Amino acid sequence: MKKLFKTLISKFHIVALCLTLFSANYIYAQNKFVRNKTEKKADKCLFIVREGGETDVVYNKNNTLMLSESNFVTKTDEIDLDKVVKFNERQRVDSIFYKIIAPFYRNYKSKYEYEVEEFDIILYSKTDGNVCELTFEYDRDANIPLKTIEKLENEILALGLKLKFDPNSHYTEDALWVYYPVKYSVPRMKKKLKSENK
Repeated sequence: MKKLFKTLISKFHIVALCLTLFSANYIYAQNKFVRNKTEKKADKCLFIVREGGETDVVYNKNNTLMLSESNFVTKTDEIDLDKVVKFNERQRVDSIFYKIIAPFYRNYKSKYEYEVEEFDIILYSKTDGNVCELTFEYDRDANIPLKTIEKLENEILALGLKLKFDPNSHYTEDALWVYYPVKYSVPRMKKKLKSENK
């Protein structure tokens, strides 16, 4: 009985140690994330810039929707988002993106052997489907001015885009907001820019 008790105590200590280390790492990560959050002025608007590793997540300080918790994220965590949300206006966003952002990547040199960098635009809508907020994630070394990000945001929002989904489906019925990512790979950008210069 004593042996069993000692085994249980030592297993408890291992679990407690793991939980302590996990908590310490979590708190460190949170503090690190908060420490790297800055507010910067673009042309007319203030933007929040959150540094994470080699990339920045950037969004307008006036964004409120995407900062609220939506169970849409947890419900769609392990499924193909295209099965739930349809976005049929990609070409309109592409047109603006390639005009405003792609030129910054013309001479971009990756730190890695293979270019894996992307420029991501996340579109957020309320349950009416109207896109009303955006976030951007991109490699910091691209050196894109915030005024350019502000211009991109303004032009995309002026399009009056819609995300199409069933508001009564399991995935969206209780959702505060719905999102859809639009991604651009650096190699594809460079290839397109090169073909346009021929």
